[in-house]
Amino acid sequence: MRERGGWLMLLGGLLIAGGLGVAMAVLLVLLVMQLFVNIFTVPFTQELRWYGPGPLDADPGLRNGVLVATTLGSLLLVLGAVRRYAAESAPPPA
Repeated sequence: MRERGGWLMLLGGLLIAGGLGVAMAVLLVLLVMQLFVNIFTVPFTQELRWYGPGPLDADPGLRNGVLVATTLGSLLLVLGAVRRYAAESAPPPA
């Protein structure tokens, strides 16, 4: 018997992991950039500041892409799980 829903679950998991990975990479780049900016500005201003856009507002298109990818991944994961459950709990053919 072919496994049903496995590919959907795999694709959903990959979409979720990819979306979160992109979001974490962008956040890391912004934080490292901010670290270097503060290294050079703290001696003159005597305070830490966040210069530039917030981590979630850096690129609205990217943010929306991450939200769409993780939402679609979650839906595919659930759809694959439902199909797999339906295939495994069906009565055996007579």
